Amino acid sequence: MKSNAELTEEYFACAEKLGGDIAGRRSAYEYMKNSTAIVHEKVVASSFIPRLYNDESWEALRSIAETTHRILCKVIEHYRETPEYRDVFTFDERLRELVLLPRGYADPLPFARIDVFLNEDDLSCGFCEFNGDGSAGMNENREITHSVEQTATFKEFAKRHHVEACELFDAWVSEFINIYNTYEGRVEHPRFAICDYLENGVVDEFHLFAQRFTGAGYPCTVCDVRDLTFDGEVLHDAQGQPVHAIWRRCVTNDVLEYWDQSQALVEAVKAQKVALIGSFAGHIVHDKQIFEALFNPATQAFLTPEE
Repeated sequence: MKSNAELTEEYFACAEKLGGDIAGRRSAYEYMKNSTAIVHEKVVASSFIPRLYNDESWEALRSIAETTHRILCKVIEHYRETPEYRDVFTFDERLRELVLLPRGYADPLPFARIDVFLNEDDLSCGFCEFNGDGSAGMNENREITHSVEQTATFKEFAKRHHVEACELFDAWVSEFINIYNTYEGRVEHPRFAICDYLENGVVDEFHLFAQRFTGAGYPCTVCDVRDLTFDGEVLHDAQGQPVHAIWRRCVTNDVLEYWDQSQALVEAVKAQKVALIGSFAGHIVHDKQIFEALFNPATQAFLTPEE
């Protein structure tokens, strides 16, 4: 099996064989200039050379992600179920209240981005952060992949290898719907919302996901948390339409910053009138305190030897 470095060198060789594939570079660049990979009104920077992983590296990344996710789910549930364990973390009382709000579905951490530094020689890793709140990057990944996969260099490389990209849109839309269908307060024909404080959010990505949810038969809107209203029974968006499930993209620290303006969301979750996917408990793994907490004997006591 070729190493990742050898695969990348082969990719360079494909481009060199094509005289540098100037046409491909230009087309990829033009694609990105007109793409939806926009963060805070600016198209993200990208490379003509994709990041290539062999099967061994892919399996290592899968194992790291799944094992880490399992550990983090245990931490969340132990925090919620064991009052004495909560002192491992130092949280604002309002934050502790949010973390302990009822969830109404089984998944402790439905969505996260686990950022790692992978040593590609021995497949060990270190961690940068666990993005349990407001995880982003899916659309940038999708658009950068699209920018190169139609080029002559990529096509030449793909003739020699079975190449797969990460599918991060429809898979999540399907999983979100599956989670909602387990929600204790689910309704027939629900409406969804993707919520953040929009000046902080990756809004172009939000709208793309909203289109996917709507296309799957679940009307979905993009809404600022501060525009939500709650009448004690139904949560409404800025247009007065009901919202039955929220994909939470707002980080919990922003909820605390805009506390008074966010009470419609907080009260609706507290009353179990909306499914918040994922719950505010995601902050436990989003907060950098998690790295110290993982080495605390109180945490290690409920992990398996492998974990």
